[in-house]
Amino acid sequence: MKRIFDAKLRRVGNSFVFTVPFTIIKKFKPSSNNFFLFEVNITNVTREFDAKIRKVGNSHVVTLPAVIVNKFKLKQNQFITISIDLE
Repeated sequence: MKRIFDAKLRRVGNSFVFTVPFTIIKKFKPSSNNFFLFEVNITNVTREFDAKIRKVGNSHVVTLPAVIVNKFKLKQNQFITISIDLE
């Protein structure tokens, strides 16, 4: 099942991360040990990548690959559209 949401990028150290909405975490209970397929839509260009969901404090975050951040010159606090494939 695919879920689409908008996310705001945050900078954590040298990485950019986005937070997965709590409603998705609560409903699907994804395990931090599993990889998930994410699609990022930026300026009508879609990039797919596999990543783990990590728990940081009360949030669940995903680190965006550096190649996507660099290619699209993403900035902190920028909004992007994410879709995640969950079963």
